[in-house]
Amino acid sequence: RIKTVGFVVDRNGVERPVSLRKTRAEINKELRSTNTDLIDSTVEVFSYIGILTHADTPIGGRYGTVWLIERITNKKRVIKVPTSIMKDVVQPFYEELVLIQGYKKDDKLYLEEIELGSYD
Repeated sequence: RIKTVGFVVDRNGVERPVSLRKTRAEINKELRSTNTDLIDSTVEVFSYIGILTHADTPIGGRYGTVWLIERITNKKRVIKVPTSIMKDVVQPFYEELVLIQGYKKDDKLYLEEIELGSYD
């Protein structure tokens, strides 16, 4: 949710503000271009809206999982999430309506982005 990061540069006693700004689309584009998994032609992109009902982070594992119950179909989706972001990124959305976007590879779903969903 951070849109801008600001710094103050001091050059020869003169302070000048500097801001860094990127849109979510720009950040996602960079992530996709650097993620070697997404270069593979067997990858499919997905987007689901539903309630985040379960989260599991194994000790020492690379990926945790979340369960999403789709709003329209009531189907359970099991989505892999890097353990490094489970607490900070996923936990605030527990039992909320969310939009999850990501990619499918080898019959597994991997989270790329999560945000609050809407009922419209």
